[in-house]
Amino acid sequence: MTWGNRIKMTVGILVVLALVAVFTVVFTQRQAQVISTSAAIASQDFSVGTDYSGTVTSTDAEVGDRVKKGDVLFSLQSPSLQK
Repeated sequence: MTWGNRIKMTVGILVVLALVAVFTVVFTQRQAQVISTSAAIASQDFSVGTDYSGTVTSTDAEVGDRVKKGDVLFSLQSPSLQK
């Protein structure tokens, strides 16, 4: 192996190592970035009231269902009703 080939090989190895180092730094910085987006949904609000407070245990109406007065929307578990 001649000195010219040794110098070419050494320079080639140094270039490859430098590229790997640069790409590693760029990749690490991109992985550490946090991208945040936010959105809002506009909809109509309807007040639904009950005489007792409690925890909702099941939902009987889904989004988009048509309901009429007196339909059951939610099932509640209420400590005040368990007496």
